[in-house]
Amino acid sequence: MRDIAVILGAGPSLTRADADYLADLPAFVIAINDLWRWAPWCDHLHACDVEWWERNEEALELRCSKTVVEPMELLHGFPRRGPGDATVLERLADAGVEILKETGVEGYDPTPGCVRTGHNSGYQALHWSIQQGAKKIVLLGYDMGVSGERKRCHDYGRALGAPNYVEWAGHFDALVEPARVLGVEIINCCERSLIQAFPKAELRDVV
Repeated sequence: MRDIAVILGAGPSLTRADADYLADLPAFVIAINDLWRWAPWCDHLHACDVEWWERNEEALELRCSKTVVEPMELLHGFPRRGPGDATVLERLADAGVEILKETGVEGYDPTPGCVRTGHNSGYQALHWSIQQGAKKIVLLGYDMGVSGERKRCHDYGRALGAPNYVEWAGHFDALVEPARVLGVEIINCCERSLIQAFPKAELRDVV
């Protein structure tokens, strides 16, 4: 992990030009879910849902590091794992994908291989970046909302579930203090983002 990490989230504010701009810069670029299609040269791919990996097996051919989240067996008494998840996770592990263990929703878990989920891949990718030692983390496409009829910056695949953007955005507040203690600067490059936990700036002013 280099000192500067940039995470590509799928919010509608992210543009293909933003991704292209990062291609030749010395930042560690993390793509979330289908954003690897805009940045096949990325350094890391994170997709938390087992179902996503089942539909995107070609992503396993990427030469970058990769992570997925193994969900808790139960949450509030309800089952979290599908009947075939264990088999898929085993196959992903064999393909070199790191399986992250879910240890809760909010906050920060410093234990390697463990992650708080924030109920969204963007939170998890940020959590993982902090664990890996990044000192400056730039967030792109972290809108946590829609723009007109658009929920995402791309048209690949399909959405998984119905997002609760206000709730998701609020979870990021729990990373402010851990980041401060660890000396990590987090910058949100989405002006209209619902996430209020981090200062905002223009991408080309910070990277």
